[in-house]
Amino acid sequence: MLAGDITQLLIGRAMQGFAIGACQVVARALLVDNIQGERFYVAVVYLSLAWGLGPVLAPFIGGLIEQYAGWRWNFALYAGYSALLLALSFRLQESLPPSRRKSLRQSLGGYVLILGNPRFLSVTLALGCSLSVFLIWNIIGPFVIQDRLQQSPSYFGTAALFAGVCYLAGTLLNRTLIRTVSGRTLMLAGLAACVLGIFAMLCTPGALVLPTLLAGVILTNFGQGLLFSNVVALTMTLYPDRAGATASLLGCGMMVCAGASSALVGHLPVDTNLSVSLPFAVLLVLQGLGIWGALRSTALARLSIMNAKFDARSLDHRLLQTLRQRAVAAVNEGCSVAQVALVYGLNRRTVFRWVADYRHDGPQALLAKPIPGRPKRREANAASEPMLPARSE
Repeated sequence: MLAGDITQLLIGRAMQGFAIGACQVVARALLVDNIQGERFYVAVVYLSLAWGLGPVLAPFIGGLIEQYAGWRWNFALYAGYSALLLALSFRLQESLPPSRRKSLRQSLGGYVLILGNPRFLSVTLALGCSLSVFLIWNIIGPFVIQDRLQQSPSYFGTAALFAGVCYLAGTLLNRTLIRTVSGRTLMLAGLAACVLGIFAMLCTPGALVLPTLLAGVILTNFGQGLLFSNVVALTMTLYPDRAGATASLLGCGMMVCAGASSALVGHLPVDTNLSVSLPFAVLLVLQGLGIWGALRSTALARLSIMNAKFDARSLDHRLLQTLRQRAVAAVNEGCSVAQVALVYGLNRRTVFRWVADYRHDGPQALLAKPIPGRPKRREANAASEPMLPARSE
């Protein structure tokens, strides 16, 4: 707020970005640590909804403040909002049990493990492109609306608010459909809406026409609202025992994608709808490739589980440990609880309970508990047999 030149302003903004990145990591880790079962996927929708409020409200409020008080007062509002969040953060408690905390060496090893996962890299690409779509319009929108079309800052803020509301509408629709429609279907529907948005911009390719341009941005934001939370859920279920590391690497990857796209877009002309639609189209192609890679990895994980299909009801007590470990590993690899329950012949509530126990107490929660008393002769003789039964056809 008190910056005297552009260098001081950029240093202050860098400090803000550093702080916001830390808050983002903690928020996602708290979600994984505290919420399990079907409620987890609903909570991810709300997290995505909150994440989308910034691009929705900031341009609208910032435009009004700039027009009536000057741009510096935007940072006064940031300071007040940050102070409120700081006061509320003192009420938070540590959510990770001591048994699940990692040493520095284990954390660094976890980074290598996470970065070597193809599905994580695919999802990071998809989410990085999603973030870039929001930032691109906030970068080129003021030049298009204020410089080219000679409209006021509040006009751009209102247009950005309406476009952002469409993202929220897509997120809320996703919240309604998530219990009855698969995440894969919702992601594909979101990509289809984004494609329609590109075609809407290209209805008038040779000129800068605001109605068709805004229609394309609106459809694109609506599509991102449909698919964003489902893509986030794919990542957050990968390594529940390393939620903080996963969230931090995901945030870094998203920022790298957004920074690179923002730097490139700054050198593009914004004279026609065609030139404006070009970065949106490139990002949509990259996002589609990321989602395809994530869904393909998930399908391969499900295929490996189906190949190991057997009737869980035939297992004795000693083999339940292996069953718990396989079921939880399948969920962590991206299989749905319903799919795992069907393959292993289990009740969905049982699988949800095992996953919840694993996230709360770690791998030891899946270990078989010793049966009191003298073991039966048949069980003692079975100690030398393989841990898993033969696959049933």
